[in-house]
Amino acid sequence: MKKEGKMREEIDKKVLSECSCNYIIDGDNKVKTIKVVRLDFDKCYELMHDDSIPKTNVLRWGSIFKAKTINEISELLGDDLLTPEKKEKLLESIRTANKDKELLAAWEKDKDAWKDKGSLYISIE
Repeated sequence: MKKEGKMREEIDKKVLSECSCNYIIDGDNKVKTIKVVRLDFDKCYELMHDDSIPKTNVLRWGSIFKAKTINEISELLGDDLLTPEKKEKLLESIRTANKDKELLAAWEKDKDAWKDKGSLYISIE
């Protein structure tokens, strides 16, 4: 069990990178630390399709951003990433967005600008 946990941790390190920096607030003697975490969607999606790799929650969440169909998103969510109610609410909001012609037109117009942005950056203070 311990070995499997270590293996999953190593897999997550392949798609997550982080850095921290300290800064002083307004001359106070207080030091704050900001940690920025990057999740590589492309790498997550690639590893999800490698049968030799255990499917961690981090890989599943990252792959959702690259999924091509509602069914694929539903499968990636499984029964454990969200409650059934939240899962259905998310899937329904995606279905609604897919029917919105104005939103889809805006996406078509802007998607090339997002093509190389296969990552999510999160700042944690």
